Amino acid sequence: MPTPGNCSTSAALCMQFLTNVANIMVDNAMKGVATEPMYSTAPTVVQMHPVMSSWPSSPAIPVKFSSYSEAGSNVKGLNSPTLHPGSFEPFLAPNTYRLYTMRFCPYAQRMVIYVAKKNFPIEIVNVNPDKGPSWYLAKSPLGSVPALEINGRVIWESKVLAEYLDEVFPSTSVLPRDPFEKAQQKVLAERLSPLMNVLFELFSSNTPAAQRKTDNALHSALRGAEALLTDSFYGGTEKENY
Repeated sequence: MPTPGNCSTSAALCMQFLTNVANIMVDNAMKGVATEPMYSTAPTVVQMHPVMSSWPSSPAIPVKFSSYSEAGSNVKGLNSPTLHPGSFEPFLAPNTYRLYTMRFCPYAQRMVIYVAKKNFPIEIVNVNPDKGPSWYLAKSPLGSVPALEINGRVIWESKVLAEYLDEVFPSTSVLPRDPFEKAQQKVLAERLSPLMNVLFELFSSNTPAAQRKTDNALHSALRGAEALLTDSFYGGTEKENY
Protein backbone atom coordinates (compact mmCIF):
# COMPACT_ATOMS: atom_id res chain seq x y z
CA MET A 1 0.00 0.00 0.00
CA PRO A 2 1.36 3.47 -0.83
CA THR A 3 2.14 5.96 1.85
CA PRO A 4 -0.76 8.47 2.01
CA GLY A 5 0.34 11.57 0.13
CA ASN A 6 2.61 9.98 -2.46
CA CYS A 7 2.95 7.16 -4.97
CA SER A 8 5.97 4.91 -4.59
CA THR A 9 5.12 1.37 -5.73
CA SER A 10 4.26 -0.45 -8.94
CA ALA A 11 0.60 -0.27 -7.96
CA ALA A 12 0.76 3.34 -9.07
CA LEU A 13 1.22 2.12 -12.63
CA CYS A 14 -2.33 0.71 -12.51
CA MET A 15 -3.96 3.98 -11.54
CA GLN A 16 -5.95 4.75 -14.69
CA PHE A 17 -9.13 4.03 -12.74
CA LEU A 18 -8.13 6.39 -9.95
CA THR A 19 -7.25 9.03 -12.51
CA ASN A 20 -10.72 8.84 -14.03
CA VAL A 21 -12.27 9.12 -10.56
CA ALA A 22 -10.12 12.17 -9.83
CA ASN A 23 -11.13 13.79 -13.13
CA ILE A 24 -14.82 13.29 -12.36
CA MET A 25 -14.36 14.89 -8.93
CA VAL A 26 -12.37 17.78 -10.35
CA ASP A 27 -14.94 18.20 -13.16
CA ASN A 28 -12.74 20.10 -15.57
CA ALA A 29 -11.43 22.47 -12.91
CA MET A 30 -8.51 23.67 -15.00
CA LYS A 31 -8.75 25.58 -18.28
CA GLY A 32 -6.30 26.56 -21.01
CA VAL A 33 -4.14 23.54 -21.72
CA ALA A 34 -0.45 24.17 -22.24
CA THR A 35 0.47 22.30 -25.39
CA GLU A 36 4.14 23.23 -25.58
CA PRO A 37 6.24 20.19 -24.65
CA MET A 38 9.02 20.44 -22.13
CA TYR A 39 11.72 19.95 -24.75
CA SER A 40 12.15 22.12 -27.84
CA THR A 41 13.82 19.19 -29.57
CA ALA A 42 13.70 15.45 -29.04
CA PRO A 43 15.35 14.64 -25.67
CA THR A 44 18.64 12.80 -25.59
CA VAL A 45 18.19 9.05 -24.97
CA VAL A 46 15.43 8.20 -22.56
CA GLN A 47 15.78 4.48 -21.95
CA MET A 48 12.92 2.02 -21.43
CA HIS A 49 10.35 4.35 -23.00
CA PRO A 50 8.64 2.38 -25.79
CA VAL A 51 6.89 5.32 -27.45
CA MET A 52 9.94 7.55 -27.63
CA SER A 53 9.76 7.68 -31.43
CA SER A 54 6.38 9.42 -31.23
CA TRP A 55 7.71 12.32 -29.14
CA PRO A 56 7.37 15.47 -31.30
CA SER A 57 10.46 17.40 -32.28
CA SER A 58 8.60 20.69 -32.64
CA PRO A 59 6.79 22.66 -29.92
CA ALA A 60 4.17 23.47 -32.55
CA ILE A 61 2.92 19.88 -32.34
CA PRO A 62 0.52 19.58 -29.39
CA VAL A 63 1.05 16.83 -26.85
CA LYS A 64 -2.13 15.42 -25.34
CA PHE A 65 -2.75 12.81 -22.68
CA SER A 66 -6.40 11.96 -22.09
CA SER A 67 -6.14 10.95 -18.42
CA TYR A 68 -5.58 14.54 -17.26
CA SER A 69 -8.08 17.34 -17.14
CA GLU A 70 -6.88 20.51 -18.84
CA ALA A 71 -3.97 22.19 -17.07
CA GLY A 72 -3.28 25.85 -16.57
CA SER A 73 -1.13 27.68 -19.09
CA ASN A 74 1.51 28.15 -16.38
CA VAL A 75 2.22 24.39 -16.37
CA LYS A 76 4.89 23.24 -18.83
CA GLY A 77 5.80 19.63 -19.68
CA LEU A 78 2.65 17.99 -18.33
CA ASN A 79 2.97 15.16 -20.84
CA SER A 80 6.74 14.84 -20.94
CA PRO A 81 8.15 11.29 -21.34
CA THR A 82 8.38 9.16 -18.21
CA LEU A 83 12.01 8.91 -17.08
CA HIS A 84 13.37 5.50 -16.04
CA PRO A 85 16.72 4.17 -14.74
CA GLY A 86 19.51 5.24 -17.08
CA SER A 87 17.82 8.46 -18.21
CA PHE A 88 19.54 11.82 -17.92
CA GLU A 89 18.45 14.50 -15.47
CA PRO A 90 16.86 17.41 -17.37
CA PHE A 91 18.51 20.78 -16.81
CA LEU A 92 16.71 23.00 -14.30
CA ALA A 93 17.36 26.73 -14.57
CA PRO A 94 18.03 28.70 -11.38
CA ASN A 95 14.96 30.05 -9.56
CA THR A 96 12.71 27.71 -11.54
CA TYR A 97 10.13 25.47 -9.93
CA ARG A 98 9.93 21.84 -11.03
CA LEU A 99 7.29 19.30 -10.00
CA TYR A 100 8.14 15.60 -10.30
CA THR A 101 5.01 13.56 -10.96
CA MET A 102 3.63 10.33 -12.39
CA ARG A 103 0.70 10.41 -14.80
CA PHE A 104 -1.51 7.91 -12.96
CA CYS A 105 -0.77 8.99 -9.38
CA PRO A 106 -3.76 10.73 -7.73
CA TYR A 107 -1.47 12.43 -5.22
CA ALA A 108 0.57 13.89 -8.08
CA GLN A 109 -2.65 15.05 -9.74
CA ARG A 110 -3.54 16.81 -6.52
CA MET A 111 -0.41 18.92 -6.93
CA VAL A 112 -0.97 19.51 -10.66
CA ILE A 113 -4.35 20.99 -9.77
CA TYR A 114 -2.74 23.02 -6.99
CA VAL A 115 -0.03 24.58 -9.14
CA ALA A 116 -2.56 25.34 -11.88
CA LYS A 117 -4.61 27.24 -9.32
CA LYS A 118 -1.48 29.04 -8.10
CA ASN A 119 -0.67 30.14 -11.66
CA PHE A 120 3.09 30.52 -11.19
CA PRO A 121 5.54 29.25 -13.86
CA ILE A 122 6.44 25.61 -13.25
CA GLU A 123 7.67 22.67 -15.27
CA ILE A 124 6.74 19.04 -14.79
CA VAL A 125 8.98 16.00 -15.11
CA ASN A 126 7.35 12.56 -15.08
CA VAL A 127 9.38 9.80 -13.41
CA ASN A 128 8.83 6.10 -12.73
CA PRO A 129 8.15 5.89 -8.96
CA ASP A 130 8.71 2.13 -8.91
CA LYS A 131 12.13 2.20 -10.60
CA GLY A 132 13.29 5.77 -10.80
CA PRO A 133 16.52 7.22 -12.19
CA SER A 134 19.44 7.27 -9.75
CA TRP A 135 19.59 11.07 -9.82
CA TYR A 136 15.94 11.22 -8.72
CA LEU A 137 16.51 8.77 -5.86
CA ALA A 138 19.17 11.18 -4.63
CA LYS A 139 16.50 13.90 -4.46
CA SER A 140 13.64 11.78 -3.11
CA PRO A 141 15.15 8.83 -1.17
CA LEU A 142 11.97 6.73 -1.42
CA GLY A 143 11.61 7.53 -5.10
CA SER A 144 8.05 8.69 -4.45
CA VAL A 145 6.05 11.38 -6.22
CA PRO A 146 5.06 14.17 -6.11
CA ALA A 147 8.15 16.19 -5.21
CA LEU A 148 8.88 19.87 -5.73
CA GLU A 149 12.35 21.27 -6.47
CA ILE A 150 13.75 24.78 -6.65
CA ASN A 151 17.43 25.78 -6.49
CA GLY A 152 18.47 22.30 -5.39
CA ARG A 153 15.99 22.16 -2.51
CA VAL A 154 13.42 19.34 -2.67
CA ILE A 155 10.18 18.83 -0.76
CA TRP A 156 7.92 15.80 -1.08
CA GLU A 157 4.54 14.56 0.26
CA SER A 158 1.49 16.14 -1.39
CA LYS A 159 -0.12 17.40 1.83
CA VAL A 160 3.11 19.06 2.91
CA LEU A 161 3.54 20.58 -0.54
CA ALA A 162 0.01 21.97 -0.49
CA GLU A 163 0.62 23.89 2.73
CA TYR A 164 4.09 24.97 1.58
CA LEU A 165 2.73 26.47 -1.63
CA ASP A 166 -0.05 28.26 0.24
CA GLU A 167 2.58 29.89 2.46
CA VAL A 168 4.84 30.82 -0.46
CA PHE A 169 1.95 32.11 -2.60
CA PRO A 170 -0.62 33.33 -0.03
CA SER A 171 -2.59 35.45 -2.52
CA THR A 172 -3.81 32.27 -4.22
CA SER A 173 -4.27 30.19 -1.08
CA VAL A 174 -6.34 27.06 -1.68
CA LEU A 175 -6.80 26.10 1.96
CA PRO A 176 -9.01 28.51 3.94
CA ARG A 177 -7.17 31.15 5.95
CA ASP A 178 -9.56 30.82 8.87
CA PRO A 179 -7.95 28.29 11.28
CA PHE A 180 -11.23 26.48 11.96
CA GLU A 181 -12.18 26.18 8.29
CA LYS A 182 -8.65 25.03 7.43
CA ALA A 183 -8.87 22.36 10.13
CA GLN A 184 -12.20 21.19 8.70
CA GLN A 185 -10.63 20.78 5.26
CA LYS A 186 -7.79 18.73 6.74
CA VAL A 187 -10.27 16.52 8.60
CA LEU A 188 -12.18 16.00 5.36
CA ALA A 189 -9.00 14.94 3.55
CA GLU A 190 -8.15 12.48 6.32
CA ARG A 191 -11.62 10.95 6.34
CA LEU A 192 -11.50 10.44 2.57
CA SER A 193 -8.14 8.64 2.80
CA PRO A 194 -9.69 5.16 3.35
CA LEU A 195 -11.32 5.40 -0.07
CA MET A 196 -8.00 6.08 -1.77
CA ASN A 197 -6.26 3.30 0.14
CA VAL A 198 -8.84 0.66 -0.69
CA LEU A 199 -8.73 1.57 -4.38
CA PHE A 200 -5.04 0.72 -4.36
CA GLU A 201 -5.86 -2.61 -2.72
CA LEU A 202 -8.42 -3.27 -5.45
CA PHE A 203 -5.63 -3.87 -7.94
CA SER A 204 -3.63 -6.20 -5.71
CA SER A 205 -6.44 -8.53 -4.56
CA ASN A 206 -5.64 -11.80 -6.36
CA THR A 207 -7.73 -14.39 -4.49
CA PRO A 208 -11.53 -14.69 -4.10
CA ALA A 209 -11.27 -14.15 -0.33
CA ALA A 210 -9.09 -11.05 -0.76
CA GLN A 211 -11.41 -9.70 -3.44
CA ARG A 212 -14.47 -10.11 -1.19
CA LYS A 213 -12.66 -8.36 1.65
CA THR A 214 -11.60 -5.51 -0.63
CA ASP A 215 -15.10 -5.24 -2.10
CA ASN A 216 -16.63 -4.88 1.37
CA ALA A 217 -14.00 -2.31 2.34
CA LEU A 218 -14.64 -0.37 -0.88
CA HIS A 219 -18.38 -0.20 -0.28
CA SER A 220 -17.78 0.91 3.30
CA ALA A 221 -15.36 3.63 2.17
CA LEU A 222 -17.80 4.83 -0.51
CA ARG A 223 -20.62 5.05 2.03
CA GLY A 224 -18.35 7.04 4.32
CA ALA A 225 -17.37 9.40 1.50
CA GLU A 226 -20.99 9.87 0.47
CA ALA A 227 -21.97 10.72 4.05
CA LEU A 228 -19.40 13.53 4.01
CA LEU A 229 -20.93 15.06 0.86
CA THR A 230 -23.45 17.43 2.41
CA ASP A 231 -23.71 19.80 -0.57
CA SER A 232 -22.99 19.90 -4.30
CA PHE A 233 -19.23 19.62 -3.75
CA TYR A 234 -16.90 18.69 -0.94
CA GLY A 235 -16.17 21.86 1.00
CA GLY A 236 -18.57 24.19 -0.78
CA THR A 237 -21.41 24.84 -3.19
CA GLU A 238 -19.59 26.42 -6.12
CA LYS A 239 -17.26 24.93 -8.70
CA GLU A 240 -13.87 26.61 -9.03
CA ASN A 241 -12.79 27.65 -12.53
CA TYR A 242 -9.02 27.97 -12.82
